[in-house]
Amino acid sequence: MKIESYSLKVNNLKMYYRTVGSKKNPTLLFLHGWGTTLGEGFFGNDKLIRWFAKKFFVIAPELPGFIRSDTPKKVWGYKEYAQAVHNLVRKLNIKEFFLVGYSFGGAVATVLAKLFPFKVKKLFLINPITSERPKTFYVKINYLWNKIYPCIIRSSVIPFCLKKLLISFYFGTPKDYIRKSNVLDKVLMSEINLKRELRIDYSKLKVPVVLICGVKDTQIAPVCRAKQIFKELKDSKLFLLDSGHAVMHKYTKEIADIVFNNI
Repeated sequence: MKIESYSLKVNNLKMYYRTVGSKKNPTLLFLHGWGTTLGEGFFGNDKLIRWFAKKFFVIAPELPGFIRSDTPKKVWGYKEYAQAVHNLVRKLNIKEFFLVGYSFGGAVATVLAKLFPFKVKKLFLINPITSERPKTFYVKINYLWNKIYPCIIRSSVIPFCLKKLLISFYFGTPKDYIRKSNVLDKVLMSEINLKRELRIDYSKLKVPVVLICGVKDTQIAPVCRAKQIFKELKDSKLFLLDSGHAVMHKYTKEIADIVFNNI
């Protein structure tokens, strides 16, 4: 099934998005995680969105600062990301949709569902970044890394080819989209990563929620927090799979089936 690629001007940024599936089917909006790439590799989401396309018309935005989309001009939080996604959907004249978010995209999806509940038919969260995120070893190392990363990108000693490799790995940006004229734009992304914090009362979400989590994810999006959120939500289901944070890549078909069986 062929995945088509497009772009639109959203919030004064060039924002890419991809689609797959028949427009006769219900629309599913998929929001990727931090570091997601194009393709079906380990960090790619093509395999999953193709599975979704069996029963949905899938729209997969490339969030600003990631993959091919322009980087925001100032520090964004989850609210700004959610509003940008909503503006994209509005430009595409999509009235309502099923919403799936993975990891970082799960946090964006949560805020999107909070701000625009009348558009979200159901919210599916796959190992989502949450509010009150436990300060795990990973979170502490990630904080330190985001202090170091800008120094590497700004350095006149580090070769440009190494900077391209780093940016490509960290943000999923294809190497031919990284140029000397825009490489410094990615410095802002470390500040976004440092300052992003989700603040939300899950009990007040007005859309039904399905949580899909890896039981071995104890660092990036700890499953213990997901279990707490499940109890806070008024209308929810929780599915646990034998995986770590990369549950989306290990259990692609199983996740698609969970979505299909819960629409």
